[in-house]
Amino acid sequence: MTPAIDINDAESIGAALAQMNIAVPVEPPTGTVEEPESELTRKIQLFEITNKELMDGVPDIDINLPQIPANTSDEEKLEILEEINKKLVEIINAEDQKKEQEEQQQELKPKFGSGLAVPMDLKGKPDSVWVDENQIDVDTGEKYNFGPELKEIHKKKLEKRSEEKKAEDAAEFLAEYDKKKESHSHFAMTPEEYDRETDKEYPIYILPKQSGPKWDDSILYGDAGNVIRKATQYNEAHPAGMLLDFLVSLGSLIGRGPYFNINETRHYTNEFMARVGDSSKSRKGSGRDAIEGILKLVDPDWYSNRIESGFGSGEAIISRVRDSIVESKLNHKTQTFENTVVPGVNDVSVVRTPSCKRSCRSARLRHDQTRKESADEVAKADFRTGA
Repeated sequence: MTPAIDINDAESIGAALAQMNIAVPVEPPTGTVEEPESELTRKIQLFEITNKELMDGVPDIDINLPQIPANTSDEEKLEILEEINKKLVEIINAEDQKKEQEEQQQELKPKFGSGLAVPMDLKGKPDSVWVDENQIDVDTGEKYNFGPELKEIHKKKLEKRSEEKKAEDAAEFLAEYDKKKESHSHFAMTPEEYDRETDKEYPIYILPKQSGPKWDDSILYGDAGNVIRKATQYNEAHPAGMLLDFLVSLGSLIGRGPYFNINETRHYTNEFMARVGDSSKSRKGSGRDAIEGILKLVDPDWYSNRIESGFGSGEAIISRVRDSIVESKLNHKTQTFENTVVPGVNDVSVVRTPSCKRSCRSARLRHDQTRKESADEVAKADFRTGA
């Protein structure tokens, strides 16, 4: 006997159909059926998650990691992710090891005193004790009160130790500086990225992060920016140095005429700049050559007569930029005074200033910048230093 069926109850309908051996149709799931993920895709996702977690644990230091191109294949992407993972693990392990070494060094440091310490043989002490600059035992914290003789011995030992420490620090610095380094290590690039860039006609090498202001290409705006942007396409000098060199030189070329006011003070186009960098490495001269190549076409006279180098003193600078002067000299043959024009370039102080044992250049420039009448003369030349 077929049980009563409640048409509003799905279970009642299913039970009745089961007794009648009628299969209940199953509606296919709506939407598309997703294909199972491949092993390669799972590995990529795993490395992406792992690398993200490792990045959170990396200290705030400059690191150089490979970049994943947008159009790379899954196989290449996996290789790059594995390389990134390896580098991150090495960085974290190196930092952990560094912290352990610092902790060990901290434990070895003297518990008392400060500065340099030297061994002293003291009466009543079976062994030498290490005493700092303030006569404090670095191991026990005991304060000694040396007599005149011990004070003199202590002083001489400290002076000797100070010289030894300077020599050690200098030797350590030179050893690190002269250490042979791979070419790519000077830049924020992997060896592969460096090699690929080197093969280009005009390679662009990415510099590591530096302290101080950071360079932004938006600084190159206007006509001056266009000039420097074009020049940097074939010049290794940093665009910041070239831009400042160009602006300061242009101000010298224009001269101390145009100005703008800030309150009651006139600000002219002449400026002062020192471009400093490692010799034979920072490309100061290469950048300057590009600027001179442009401006000598603008004003050949300025290029020929207003660029000087090799100053030995502040007096030499003043003598070089001064106007020609007229001197009255006695002619011994005629016993009469004659006027003679003496140009600044012929003044002997350009070469040597016997009265100055040391160069007075810096002090003279500082002094002249505070005197407007001298500043008018100092501004006539574009000074180049060997810094």
